[in-house]
Amino acid sequence: SGRGPLMEVPIKIERETANQIKVKVQPFTPKFQVVLASDNPIIFEAREGHVVLGARVARINQDGALPVNQVDFYAAYHPRRQSDGSMRLVREPKIEFELRDRASPSEPQQRLIEEVRGSLERVLPLNIADHDFFLPLTISKTALPDRRFRPYRIDASDGWLTIALQ
Repeated sequence: SGRGPLMEVPIKIERETANQIKVKVQPFTPKFQVVLASDNPIIFEAREGHVVLGARVARINQDGALPVNQVDFYAAYHPRRQSDGSMRLVREPKIEFELRDRASPSEPQQRLIEEVRGSLERVLPLNIADHDFFLPLTISKTALPDRRFRPYRIDASDGWLTIALQ
């Protein structure tokens, strides 16, 4: 459903005997470090019929490279009707970025930005609100006889995201 792993960890599996295997997790060293901005690190905008989700980054560090400072990464999601009549939010394939200080990045910095963008494209879901919503069992069945609901209308405008369930 478009949801990717948060982190990939190298694993080595060896067969020791017919009934035993040995699993070894390889050490994981991140390729880069992302430091989120201290003020408003998460971007959420609902306007003109679509939703923008992202992160405001203070700095991206990588060993041996100049850090990238003040960059925003964001993804746009648009409401789409599914074949069963329900709605979902579908992400545009490409994650966008914007340098807040307007400086042109060097070639190594541009490669680092592209690497972070590629990681975000693998991690951010392609679809949001594409599953059923279930009422908790603590709510009386007489109040609402059906416990399963699907989004049938999604609206994003004036800073509000509205999801109507049916």
